[in-house]
Order: sequence, then structure tokens, then C-alpha cells
Amino acid sequence: MERTVLCLMVIFSGTVAHKSRLQGPDRFLIRMHQLIHIVDQLNNYVNYLDPEFLPAPEDVKTCPSCDSYEKKPPKEFLERLKSLIQKMIHQHLF
Repeated sequence: MERTVLCLMVIFSGTVAHKSRLQGPDRFLIRMHQLIHIVDQLNNYVNYLDPEFLPAPEDVKTCPSCDSYEKKPPKEFLERLKSLIQKMIHQHLF
């Protein structure tokens, strides 16, 4: 009797784990689409934001780790982020 119950529990947990694994990519894609939507909303807010008002290193010239730092508009960053998320979705589908 105990072996039968144990076998049934193993079979049941295996089917539940398999079903939840199949739902994983759907959750991933839903989350990625939500992030794209958030990026689009942020794009609307940063239209008038000047890069001068964003936090930045105080002295870029003497900071060796800041050599590649440039003041770029936040809209450019958001466009790149959206492109990256779209590439992740595309790679996940294929």
C-alpha cells in the first residue's frame, strides 16, 4: 500500500512539474512584454529630460573607470533597452 501511494505521488509530482515547466516560457514572454510596455511609458516621460540633470560622475576626466562615460539622452538608453528586450524575446521563441 505504501509503495503504491509513493509511486502515485512520484507520478503526480512529475506531471505537475512538467506542466509548470511548460508554463515557464509563457511567463517569461509575458514579463518581457510588460517590460517593453514600461519602457514605452518611460519614453513618454523622458522626452523633455535633459542629460545634464541626470546623476553623473563628478570628475569624468580623472576617473579611469569613467573613460567611456558620455552624457547621452535617456531616450537613447530606453531605445537600446527596448531593442535588447525584443532580441531576447525573439531568441527565446526560436
